[in-house]
Amino acid sequence: MTKIATLRLILALLLAAAIAAAAVWLFGTQEGNQYLDPKNLHHLGRRFHDWVQGHPLSAPAAFVALYILLGILALPVWWVQIIAGRGFGLWIALALTQLAATMAAALTVAISRSLVGNWLRAELASRRARLMELDQKLGHNGLLVVMAVRLVHVMPFSLSNYAFGLTQIRPRQAALGTLLGNVPTAAFYISIGAGVHPWRNWRFILALAVVNMILLIPLALRYYRPQWFKKLGIE
Repeated sequence: MTKIATLRLILALLLAAAIAAAAVWLFGTQEGNQYLDPKNLHHLGRRFHDWVQGHPLSAPAAFVALYILLGILALPVWWVQIIAGRGFGLWIALALTQLAATMAAALTVAISRSLVGNWLRAELASRRARLMELDQKLGHNGLLVVMAVRLVHVMPFSLSNYAFGLTQIRPRQAALGTLLGNVPTAAFYISIGAGVHPWRNWRFILALAVVNMILLIPLALRYYRPQWFKKLGIE
């Protein structure tokens, strides 16, 4: 094993240990559980709102940094979206969340690819021709794959980023797919914290549904009109 391979292995093990420790803290301790308790999020959101008012310049940067950290540690982000809605308001929270989610997706995919993905694809290249063919197709359609995962919610945000890193999906594809496809879900959770009460506001739910459907159109056309995408170099 080369020095670079050894270093990557060590970094991968350290990252895995950090993810495990963070998960134990969030899911297995009383302090961590308070962030996942819907009954407690209103209180946390009010405290966060007061903190934002006292730190108007540093609060957005701190929120973005926290969101990216949660993404890298493969932890749930829905609760921080709710708190952001309470602290920043609907539109500012949505803008900050999309910025943070886009950066987290790109960084996590890059980390996953660098530490594990490149090695895994090299191993599969000599053993699984069909898997490599699928990997190439995912790479060619990376933007659409990421958007599909975000819009139909087949995988949690953080875990899907690590999964993308095991394929040929590039960080910029993950970033753009997240920027577009993450809007409906983020807006829903943020609106809860912002006091919009989406489950009582049918117009808001309808607007999110329409946005979700519009974003799904390219995915549908990919399969019903594949010749259009071939002209763009997408196989």
